[in-house]
Amino acid sequence: MALILNPAHYRIIGTGMPVARYNVESLLDAGAIECAMANGNWWRIRRNGATQRWKKDTSRIRIPFKMGLKGYGAITETDFIEG
Repeated sequence: MALILNPAHYRIIGTGMPVARYNVESLLDAGAIECAMANGNWWRIRRNGATQRWKKDTSRIRIPFKMGLKGYGAITETDFIEG
């Protein structure tokens, strides 16, 4: 089983397909991921900095992103599920 981002919160633009762990960084660089907002709208997200990795726990990651004019967030290892 591959690790994918929770499909209820993130998807690839145009296809609605879930985002896998191995291609999340390249899709963010291309601006090809959408994020679900609380009101039901989907916003395009883009990378907003370097991927952070921890030396003592290699499974931990943090990928910052931005959306719209003032929105921001981060994808972490807890956002991935078995899928």
